[in-house]
Amino acid sequence: MNYKLDLETLALRSKLLKQVRDFFYSRDFLEVNTPALVPLPSLEPHLIHYPVQIEDSEKAYLISSPEFSHKKILSTGAQRIFEIAHCFRADERGEWHSREFLMLEWYVRSFTLADLLKQCEDFLRELLPEENQYSLITMEEWFHRNYGHGYARCDLESSLVNKGVENVSSMNYDELFFRLFLPTESSLVNLGVVFLTHYPEELRSYAKVIDGKAARFEVYIHGVEVGNAYEEEKDPETLRGILENERSERRAMARDPLAIDEDFLGALSQIPEPISGIAMGLDRIMALVRGDHNLCSISPFPQRS
Repeated sequence: MNYKLDLETLALRSKLLKQVRDFFYSRDFLEVNTPALVPLPSLEPHLIHYPVQIEDSEKAYLISSPEFSHKKILSTGAQRIFEIAHCFRADERGEWHSREFLMLEWYVRSFTLADLLKQCEDFLRELLPEENQYSLITMEEWFHRNYGHGYARCDLESSLVNKGVENVSSMNYDELFFRLFLPTESSLVNLGVVFLTHYPEELRSYAKVIDGKAARFEVYIHGVEVGNAYEEEKDPETLRGILENERSERRAMARDPLAIDEDFLGALSQIPEPISGIAMGLDRIMALVRGDHNLCSISPFPQRS
């Protein structure tokens, strides 16, 4: 063994995992365990899954998130569920990325996005009791702060042209958006905990669209993204369209387009009330609790690149 296991890190992780479970058990959540190996993973275009050959003609994938399984569980009548899951994403490199990581994911029936945001804040206040700076900023407000305009495509194109970027008219909306948004993440470092809300409809992913805005928020702690939340779109035909678009994007990126999980679509259509849920990078939160600036020291088994 070329490295020494750190008992202090193991003890901190154990303590924080207990805190997480205590938070949810005290609120009558059901802890669930879902498969790490699935035949139909997420279709999100930018995710690269780890394939596993099971039989000569059969392939499965390590999960990038337990999301699809959770929504199937909700269709059984479960009201509040959470899981601490090992998740896997190929090509994840960097100070705050890891190919295998712990994800905390939870969902609540009869919850709007505003309800979930309040619960998320309560959760973070328990884990980060010394943090007292919390802000809620709409994404449109954030763009106005940084660029003096919103996130309409014409404004994004104009800003990038002014920066000397070429061929902006041929770019997808998400590329335009993130070319401007990602450089502003460093401005979040001194703002404590920030909830960025009301994303553009074009970046809805699996979120409902309400009054022309995607019902989703992302959570940053001192500039580090730790969570992504939706009030879930449940209409099966709308979701099918979203998933087909994702398959097309995967084909354009020369990635396996994968198949649509019909059970996932069917499960959501059985739930009449609103559902909101969030996925949080638990290793990132653990590192931030200890005041670390990357994931290296929080992992008891460092990954080799």
